[in-house]
Amino acid sequence: DRNEELLAQVETLSRNVRHLKEDLADRSTSIAEMEGWLKKLDPVTLAYVKGESADTTPFLASTLIQGHVTRVEKVGGDNFVQIDIGRAHNVKQNMKFLVHRGDDYLGSLVITFVDEQSAAGQLQLAKVGTSVASGDEVFSGKRIQR
Repeated sequence: DRNEELLAQVETLSRNVRHLKEDLADRSTSIAEMEGWLKKLDPVTLAYVKGESADTTPFLASTLIQGHVTRVEKVGGDNFVQIDIGRAHNVKQNMKFLVHRGDDYLGSLVITFVDEQSAAGQLQLAKVGTSVASGDEVFSGKRIQR
């Protein structure tokens, strides 16, 4: 009787171990998926998720970076702009760009999203009545004199 009781306990423990291994495999897969998603987050959001603070102060590039506006959208009272340069051109989140049409200063753009070949951010117009359009020039860093 004692042997049968012990065999039953071994079977139960073996079943529990199998279930725990399956649970561990499922959790490992979930962790890998979450790590993949975390790698895609922008630095500010990632710092927030990790409980860290992130510097969100807008900054100008240390060298000249130039590009052009490719899209403008107004959402509520905010203007959002997409540009034709991105991570491959050293654009970073919170980088500040000045927006110009010829010699006319139109406003500033602070980047909130960056991918490899483009970036986007919120536009602050220089004055009421000013508008930004596709093709307007953006630059960050020291501007070359015309």
